[in-house]
Amino acid sequence: MPRWNGYWASQFYAGALTPEVNRKKRKPFGPLVEMLRDTAECSNLWCEDRHDFVVGAGCQNCEMRKEDKKADRDRERREAQQDADRQARRGASGDAAAGQLPAQRDSNVLHTPRIHRECAEDSCALRLPEDWDDELCKKCRTRVNRAAQMHRERQEVDGRQDAFASVGPAPF
Repeated sequence: MPRWNGYWASQFYAGALTPEVNRKKRKPFGPLVEMLRDTAECSNLWCEDRHDFVVGAGCQNCEMRKEDKKADRDRERREAQQDADRQARRGASGDAAAGQLPAQRDSNVLHTPRIHRECAEDSCALRLPEDWDDELCKKCRTRVNRAAQMHRERQEVDGRQDAFASVGPAPF
């Protein structure tokens, strides 16, 4: 009822819930569903627009959430003010070295030889040791050998079919 009395009743009596669509009055199912939908603002199932209608008073969960939000805003405002004060003190101190960062250290880059190389197969991302004899990893080499074997077998089968085709049509 608080939700109905507070907002939806005025919308309903003003005709806003049943607007005309293609010269016909639209049924107010969408707004009614929206009105009855749980707003999920707090975990209190009896809360309706921040009012606990069982107790007949304001919802305690909503009031606590409101106080928490206010405390968060105050804390953020206080931290921002402290940061601004710190920045002002740094600028007002007049000490040039206080605002500067220390000099960067020299980096020691060691150039080491590569101890790995990549598999020659484009789709493979494995790294091979330098002393590996093959340009392909074991998995890719097995796949290539299997594909070559299948190709040879297919050629043999095609050769036998060609031999039968040259004899002529079947006698039956």
